[in-house]
Amino acid sequence: ALGELRFGAGRGFNSAICITVGSGIGGGIIIDRQLWRGSTFSAGEIGHIVIDFNGPQCRCGNWGCLEVFCSSSALIERAKNKFKNGLPEILNDVLDGSEENLNVKKLFAAAKKGDAIALKAIEETATILGAGLSGVVNLFNPEALILGGGIVDGGAGFIEAVGAEVRRRAYPKSVENLRILKAELGNDAGFIGAGLLGEYKSRRG
Repeated sequence: ALGELRFGAGRGFNSAICITVGSGIGGGIIIDRQLWRGSTFSAGEIGHIVIDFNGPQCRCGNWGCLEVFCSSSALIERAKNKFKNGLPEILNDVLDGSEENLNVKKLFAAAKKGDAIALKAIEETATILGAGLSGVVNLFNPEALILGGGIVDGGAGFIEAVGAEVRRRAYPKSVENLRILKAELGNDAGFIGAGLLGEYKSRRG
């Protein structure tokens, strides 16, 4: 989050929520250009917001966390559940005839070629994520919501679908000035952020 704030998509904003969507869902909360860490330094665990108390168990031990529905493994499982009667033509070509070859990168490749199942799985995942993030936007009313990670990087309209659902679900005033942006730093974000956090700690003594 600090890296995006200083050098990436968060430049110029005083408040932002940064979300990474991949094998898990992580978050960073920026308020007045400072990282809000919380009383036990665990602020930003957005992936463990419960969105369905009857949902599947999460690796954290709780049930129905946002991460259970929107991580890369959840996306793959959602797609697999849609082709139980056999692979459609485009996915079959992308996967060389075997669903065991399915991963996020190949699912997005199929989506970009117009595969209906891949597109539907991605859209459903984006919709659930957007609904979950709408509550975060209501709570913090940030200037920017910055999305990154492997699933977001896949493209295929994912970030647009998330943004549409956030705007549909959130309190209207909360999204009046909201910018929804793709993270710019990629895999370098963590290293840059760690360095900036060290700099911040040293300044505070």
